[in-house]
Amino acid sequence: MFEKRLPITIGVALLLLIAGAFLFASPQDSVGLRRQLTIGDAPRILDFDPKTINFKSPMQTASYVASASDMSPATSSNMVPDTAPDSQESAPDRPTIASDALQTAGAPESAPELDNFWCSEPNVDRLPYTNCDANDIIYRIPLFGGMTNAIKLVLLGAIQAFEENRCFFVDEGESHLNNFDRINYHENGFISHYFERIGISNEDPLVQKALRENRIRSLTWQEVWEPLRNRRMYNQLTSIPSLGYENVPGHEIKTLMMKRLWRPLPAVREATCNRFYKLLGRQEFLAISVRRGDKSTTENFDIVTMDAYIQAAEVAIRDKFDNIPPVIFVATDDCSVLPTLQSSRPTWRFVSECDNTHQEQEGFDLKDMKKWGPAEYDEHYGKFFSELYAMTASKYWIGVAYTNVSWFVYFMRGGKMENFELLDAPAGTEVILQNW
Repeated sequence: MFEKRLPITIGVALLLLIAGAFLFASPQDSVGLRRQLTIGDAPRILDFDPKTINFKSPMQTASYVASASDMSPATSSNMVPDTAPDSQESAPDRPTIASDALQTAGAPESAPELDNFWCSEPNVDRLPYTNCDANDIIYRIPLFGGMTNAIKLVLLGAIQAFEENRCFFVDEGESHLNNFDRINYHENGFISHYFERIGISNEDPLVQKALRENRIRSLTWQEVWEPLRNRRMYNQLTSIPSLGYENVPGHEIKTLMMKRLWRPLPAVREATCNRFYKLLGRQEFLAISVRRGDKSTTENFDIVTMDAYIQAAEVAIRDKFDNIPPVIFVATDDCSVLPTLQSSRPTWRFVSECDNTHQEQEGFDLKDMKKWGPAEYDEHYGKFFSELYAMTASKYWIGVAYTNVSWFVYFMRGGKMENFELLDAPAGTEVILQNW
């Protein structure tokens, strides 16, 4: 009897093995599947394990376990299931940035009680990136230019994608910002190194399916900025039914979406807030933003003089600070401006992040980033994030329109025109801001 059953038992076992192999090693989800994604005109081959991607961050080792939306192929439904609509989605999988370069020596272990949005645990949900029509066009949004320019493009592209109910992914493959991982960049690129991830993964089966079906469309800078409607200007209204937004003014929609899209990792946020609070405390202060570097050498802007900053500061001190000079925070890529400012007004107190960096600070040039390693990135962005947060928290801000840093700070400050001054706006600051 045993001899007769043995072939049947073996046959059943073989059938089960074959069926299991068919179910769990389908062409779309097989481990190590090579995927081809077009970046511009150049095809890029991507190798990955769709179930678990283990990667080593420049600062530490972490493990990314694919979420349900990463694992599942497109279903018969047009909508991608939103596996985690709130701000906690994928949070346990975020790497922790522990670099000393993001902090300053002697910073408190934890930030004091904080009173602004950017130094607090977010009280608004992360955007539900998987709530989109998976069978329609999927947008590719390139990470283009410096950080504030790049996130500006991503923000405007994301607003358009949500408005049209389309999925999108951010392409870091050719970005100046990404010297971390040019293939698995959604998991280990520039954005994921410092911020919560934005959009769906370029490795997502939904993206790969759209690629095979020629449904990937790149959103260019011109497309999201030059048509005034897509710029979401001051007096324009935008509706995004899926997010519950109805006829929201342009500056308000960008402020709302920025809070839900650009979200520094908790460790980055804490290090940044510790750093700028250690420098400035909780007093009211005036902030000025001085941008030089490639804005002068490459883009040929007429750089505003230090005398113009001093004159504007004098007016602000008279009108906003009861004629008592406050601490003046100087955010700059060119630390050589500090002696000029200090010699112009020896009795004023100027503070900056220039003393907290070992990098050469004679003007930022985007091309230099190609030469940076993890330590240089962390040192640069430790300083830059502290400057952004400080400029956002200042009582009054003075800067220029020829840098996207000003645009970024304006919307971090809530898109409010008061207490915000552009020195290169001959027709007035409000005229420039209304076109932002």
